[in-house]
Formats: sequence, C-alpha cells, structure tokens
Amino acid sequence: MREISMIAWMNALTDLPDWHRNIFDPDFTFEWKSAKLLTGYDVTRSMVDWCVEEVKYYVHDYIASHIIPSIDGGVLKSDTCTPHSTRIGLAHATVTLRAQKTPKTGHRGAPLEDLVDPYSFPFTWERTRTLRQGSISRTDCISRSGEGNVVEMPPKEDCKQKEFAK
Repeated sequence: MREISMIAWMNALTDLPDWHRNIFDPDFTFEWKSAKLLTGYDVTRSMVDWCVEEVKYYVHDYIASHIIPSIDGGVLKSDTCTPHSTRIGLAHATVTLRAQKTPKTGHRGAPLEDLVDPYSFPFTWERTRTLRQGSISRTDCISRSGEGNVVEMPPKEDCKQKEFAK
C-alpha cells in the first residue's frame, strides 16, 4: 500500500506547475513533505524523502523530452504530446461527465473521480473499439454499439520503456 501511495504522490507532484524547477527549491520540498507527513496516513520521513529524490531523478529527461514516467512499468505522461485542440476537446467533454457523476469516496474518505468506471469499461488491446471521428450520445449508444475500429496492439519495439540514466 505504501508504494502505491508514493507513486500517487509523485504523480500528483509532477502535475504541479513548474514542478521541474520547484523540486530543487528547499522551501517547496519542505512544504510538500510536511503536508504529506501531516496527513495522518501511514507515512514516514524516508518515504517522502524518497519521492522527492526520485522526482529529481526524472528532471533531466523531462527537460529533454517533456515526458515523465507516471507509474512504473512503462506508463508515461506528457502535456506536449497531445495536440492543444485535443486537450481542449477532452476538457469540454469531461464537463458533461462531471455534471452527471455521483460523488464517491475512497477507502480512507478521500474523494474519487472516475469519470468512466475503469472496471466497467476496461481498455483491452485488439478488442476495444474507438471512434476516429464524432461521438456517441446516450440516446443512440445502444443502436451504435460495435461501431468504430478495433485498437491494434502496437509492435513490441514501440512498447519498450526508455532506460533513464542518471
């Protein structure tokens, strides 16, 4: 459980504006570490120290590529790989989903925000279908079920995780 929390903290930390600069600011890291230690969860000083050091480790590659590991195992994130028009479209689409959702809380009372339930609608290579253009509404979703193209598994050479060297 601790490792999962640490991954979530590092992911949230790298979502903050100017994280790649602020991570070297002692006042910023002191404030961030203190906030984590004061949550009341099972957190140790060495855990938050490790998170900060691991995020520092990623800065050089982030500056060069604007890509950072989000979760161990090859999951990466980037704000620059997605075209601006796509980001705007996704932001507008989530407004509708957020308005329709029912608030939920996690196992420790933390708010959850699953816009689409990942357990009900899992993504599966060579099975999941995607629409290249347009959208499906709630009123025609049943009649249009099965439309779209099956997402092909990318070649193995495209799935290799880049080794991050210090």
